[in-house]
Amino acid sequence: MKDIVVAGWAGAEGAARIAAGRRELLLERFRGDWLDAAVRAPGDAAAGPFPHPEDGEECVPFSEGGILAALYRIAEERKCGLRIALKEIPVLQSTVEICECFGLNPYRLYSDGLVLLCMDVERRAKELRASGIPAACVGQLTAGLDKLVVGKERPEYLNRPAPDELEKMEKTERFSPAPAPLSGRDPAGPSCRCRK
Repeated sequence: MKDIVVAGWAGAEGAARIAAGRRELLLERFRGDWLDAAVRAPGDAAAGPFPHPEDGEECVPFSEGGILAALYRIAEERKCGLRIALKEIPVLQSTVEICECFGLNPYRLYSDGLVLLCMDVERRAKELRASGIPAACVGQLTAGLDKLVVGKERPEYLNRPAPDELEKMEKTERFSPAPAPLSGRDPAGPSCRCRK
């Protein structure tokens, strides 16, 4: 079975849209120049266009529903399972912090990236990073049908794709206190969540 390389930042495009569309609200929590950088992040993050697949590789774009939706669909279409390490998926700190403010999952947020299914993952990921594209080996396709997220205390099953997290933003109006942040730290101050 093939290994999985993710090329591109999970959720960065969606976070940029939120930073632009909810700027006035987010200015209560973050500096304006920080928000401007978050809006620019998807374009600034990659130095060049995404790669064409090499022989024996498959390329699958991920966008609406985020990286988790794409990975689920890849396994479903190939009638196989997968094991992925969530902590290996490239995600910007600004994406995490914006998502924390609104109670969103960055891995289910609109993205602009590719999933590469290939055999020589370490070489491929290294080549992509050398060309300025964030990339990491995040897991592998497996025999059977189980779709597992590993790297936590115990493996969890990957659920069917949910609506993109951007849809939640239509009903958000203000912040309210939230539980501990996803990142484990919050340099902008206490974590926050927008109340519906």
